[in-house]
Amino acid sequence: MKDCFLTILFCENHLTGIVLDRTPLRIYFITLLNTIRMKKILSLIVLAAFIGIAVPSYAQDTTAKKDGIVKKAGHGIKKGSKKAWHGTKKGAKAVGNETAKLATKGKAKITDKTSDEWIGPRGQTIYVDDDSKYYWISGSGKRIFVPKGQLKAKQN
Repeated sequence: MKDCFLTILFCENHLTGIVLDRTPLRIYFITLLNTIRMKKILSLIVLAAFIGIAVPSYAQDTTAKKDGIVKKAGHGIKKGSKKAWHGTKKGAKAVGNETAKLATKGKAKITDKTSDEWIGPRGQTIYVDDDSKYYWISGSGKRIFVPKGQLKAKQN
């Protein structure tokens, strides 16, 4: 390494080239320059990918004029998704209530007696438990206990 000479060529204050006399030092500087170039190229690729991902999101948020009113596309999407979620929630709740109702009625038919002489205030089937309490099963599967004074006689 004693006899290594490094010559840097400048032209109008810009680096134009590096001339090395010895091979190991030359390889080191070429590798260094290639690394710097690769970092720049990689950073440009990352920037291009970021812009490629970010730009379509702005396209979804464009405005459209309808009947003189400016509306955003995103608002319609949000409104539609809320309606879909509301429908899903409503359907799931109905299925859950029906399942609970059927389970409660099945248990009541097995463990309690069905009253032959009484019906509920709105014509519901009345069940009698072990403590002689009267109840009917609501639409959500809950047992609603009824005093004997509110019961109606069943007409045959």
